[in-house]
Order: sequence, then structure tokens, then C-alpha cells
Amino acid sequence: LNNKNVRWAISFYIDRDEIIDVGWGGAGTPTTVPCPSYPGLQPFTDAISDLLKKYPTNEYNPAKGDERLRAAGYTKDKDGYWVDAAESRIKVEMISWEAFADIGPVVAARLRKHGIDASFAIDQFTITSSAGSNGSIDPLGATTVDYGDDQTFTITPDANYHVDDVLVDRVSVGAVTSYTFTSVDADHTIDPSFAIDTYTINATAGGN
Repeated sequence: LNNKNVRWAISFYIDRDEIIDVGWGGAGTPTTVPCPSYPGLQPFTDAISDLLKKYPTNEYNPAKGDERLRAAGYTKDKDGYWVDAAESRIKVEMISWEAFADIGPVVAARLRKHGIDASFAIDQFTITSSAGSNGSIDPLGATTVDYGDDQTFTITPDANYHVDDVLVDRVSVGAVTSYTFTSVDADHTIDPSFAIDTYTINATAGGN
């Protein structure tokens, strides 16, 4: 995507009104710059109005997109995707978080319709759990968690045993029986250990 004609083509293929109507049920308006249309920011947008007329960032115009890609030397393969001289497709892999789960698929579908090999996925992370002997953790093993989601683990000792310690990312969080990772944005590990219950017997003896 280091070719400006390719970037402009992709921009011309994106239907901003469709994104809002389909992805957000009409709740929103397109903006010409990558920031919200707050009143306090409007003077900055007004200051570049001449540039926005010269470079129409919101224009949906597939014909112009096709023209840009042909000018860059691209043609379409048998499946209708744009390819370069080496038969490599233009790929757009969008990986984001849940806030864009409604509009990401809309953008990807529109780009594919115009010959861009596009996809969308929520960024995901792995939490790996393991348990020592004499107890269990649920879920066990590798758990995939979407960006920003929470994930709870339940730790259960066997009969006559108790939780001795729980290590989260190799740091002790104490002898807890439940632990929740909140707003996950990285890989993690969780490892409980268990110890047998012990009791004290106090013995006393009378005289003689």
C-alpha cells in the first residue's frame, strides 16, 4: 500500500454512508478528517477546506478507483481481484477491537466487491492456564479472548487440599479461588498450586 494510487483507489471504493447505515443503523455522519466533528474541532477542519476540495476524502467513486489502479499497472484476475504484474492481489487485512465489529465487515465486503482482497477480524489474545496436582482450573489450557473482553478462571482444590498460591504472569496474586482478567489486550498465563490441609493436635497430660 505504499503506492498513493492504491491508497486513493481503496478510499474511492469505501462507501461511508453505507458504513453508517448498515453498520451503525444510521447513527452517525461521515467526517472528512480522522477526528470527530466536535464544534471545537471545526475551525481546524475549516482551515483545510481548500485541501479537502482538492482531495475529496469522502468521495465514493468506484470508477475513479478503477482508473487509479489501472494507472498503477494493476489488472483483474479470473476471480475479479486486482493483481500486480506478479499476480499478487492487493490485500487489506483489518484487525481491530470490538468497537469496530459492526462496521469492519461492511468495509471488507465493499472492498471485496470492488476487487480488493479484504478481510476483518477482532484482535485476539491467548490466556494459558495450567494447574499443579491436587486441584483444577477452569477453563484449562489455551483460551482465546477477544480484545477488550473479560475472562474468568475458577480454581478448585481437591478434597482435603486448598489453594496455596496463584501466579498470574508469574506474579503471585495470593491464594484466590477465582481470578478475572479484565479488558484483555495482551497474552497472559495463570498457574495455581495446591497444598494439603493440615491440622494441629494439641496434647496434654495430667499429673503422674
